[in-house]
Amino acid sequence: MEPLTMTTGIITLIQATTAIISICFDFRAALNDIPWSLTRLLDELKGLRNILESLDEMATGLKKASSTHQTALESCLDSDSGPLSICLQELNGLETRLKLSGLAGLTGKRKVAAIKVLRWRLKDKDAKECLDRIERCKSALSLALAGDEAYVAGSHPTNSHF
Repeated sequence: MEPLTMTTGIITLIQATTAIISICFDFRAALNDIPWSLTRLLDELKGLRNILESLDEMATGLKKASSTHQTALESCLDSDSGPLSICLQELNGLETRLKLSGLAGLTGKRKVAAIKVLRWRLKDKDAKECLDRIERCKSALSLALAGDEAYVAGSHPTNSHF
């Protein structure tokens, strides 16, 4: 896969994650009692975004290095069933569930009042399942990142004292 495609895919995921974090912040600002699921979801999404930003840096580094080695990151992007595709599907589904229909034109106090009227969109069971899926995405992407970092470090050996 071309490095530009890798970078584009990762940036798409970063943007999706950031959009959901923004929605969650809207909920957090409007709710008096912040549910544990919202706090956990924000933490997981921030962690996912950190991993994605590291992957973006790795993809940029791989773009500079010419290699015939297929990286773990490339294999994550290779199919519709790869971790990046699954992650994007999960984020799109989560965003759909969290979006506040009918609030697009509202601003300021009217938007905050409307958000307060609505209940938190993720119930405990749904939140746990969603958090588990995000954690699996993070784990798969972290493994890809670690594998590629190890490969890059191994292909550029430093002075050895042996």
